[in-house]
Amino acid sequence: MLAQHGLVKVSSLAHTLSVTEETIRRDLEKLESTGQITRIHGGAIPANVNEMEAPFAEREVRNLGAKAQLAGAALTLIEPGDSIALDASTTILQMARIMPNEPHLVLSYSIGVQMDLCERDAISVISCGGRLLPRSLSYGGSMAEKFVEQFHVDKFFFSCRGLSIERGISDANDMQAHIKQKLMSIADQSILVVDHSKFDQEGFARIASLEQVSAVVTNAPMPEAYTAWFADKGIRVIEA
Repeated sequence: MLAQHGLVKVSSLAHTLSVTEETIRRDLEKLESTGQITRIHGGAIPANVNEMEAPFAEREVRNLGAKAQLAGAALTLIEPGDSIALDASTTILQMARIMPNEPHLVLSYSIGVQMDLCERDAISVISCGGRLLPRSLSYGGSMAEKFVEQFHVDKFFFSCRGLSIERGISDANDMQAHIKQKLMSIADQSILVVDHSKFDQEGFARIASLEQVSAVVTNAPMPEAYTAWFADKGIRVIEA
């Protein structure tokens, strides 16, 4: 709930979970003692603001140069006639913005991706509906996940909040993680597009193990441990 909303109140938690406010306060004290949250008057906020999903407009303007580099490198992996899926990250949005007007089928749950591609007549866009997620300007939830299950794509391009060899790929909240899991399941290839700051980081909700990706696009030399691990697993690495 904290990852989704950015703030929780003691009173609403007690009502939702059918426990006393004193029980909630004790639990918040325990979570704060382990560094997972920061208590405020009447509630709590994330201990690390990076663990919650920042508003889309704020994330969109961060590290634009790096995102453009990553987007350009990722586009080199698309072949004529490919059917592809794109996630709702700001990095993948940059991909959509520079994608050539060539015959492709694009499935996406991102409002931004859909809007950027709608005027390119050679690209067929399939919009995934569902519950509106304002912070990411995208759709999620069970309706979106069931919709995705109807399709198959050649390649799924996605980003994440963090990745590690031990813990795998993770994101800011469970809805984002679940829709990405579904898209990975319908894709022949899942291609992770991440800047160097995402390595050895962990988000709130797990998406998948790192072994499940076909390729990784990144913008700086990776830690040596990852270079060796990807080579051992036969996972292609593209440096932007």
